[in-house]
Amino acid sequence: ADSLRRILEYKRQRQTVIVGYIADQAPFWNNIHHWVDFLHHDTPVFTGAERIAKHAGQACFYGYIRKVRRGYYVCEMQPMMIDSKAVPDYEITDEYFRRLEANIREYPGIYLWSHRRWKRTHEEYNIRYNPENGRVDLRDIETIKREKGLI
Repeated sequence: ADSLRRILEYKRQRQTVIVGYIADQAPFWNNIHHWVDFLHHDTPVFTGAERIAKHAGQACFYGYIRKVRRGYYVCEMQPMMIDSKAVPDYEITDEYFRRLEANIREYPGIYLWSHRRWKRTHEEYNIRYNPENGRVDLRDIETIKREKGLI
């Protein structure tokens, strides 16, 4: 929320800014709003950067990274969406992950493979999600399964 306020303040003052967004590898259960097919896995992804960009009317770029030689990298800023408000919800996020996957396929050595990107599954999310109240149950999964008669 503080980031959005600050970005909107810059916009109100007509200041030009460049904002980079970084996020953890996997959103927590109650922050999952969108899934993408990423490297042949159904993957929950953060959507906050897209929401902020659309709200502030920011153009969106992808930082395409390539290795030049050992210890030397180049980041090419590629335009993704110039008019972020004009695209459907999640299109910026989907495009980002299409480009990230292409980048990884071309330069797999630059991707951090040691993290647990796929620790949250759609199957478990569906068990945790309550469509009646729109909330995600954060209790122990075994407890939830027992209450739902799944084990």
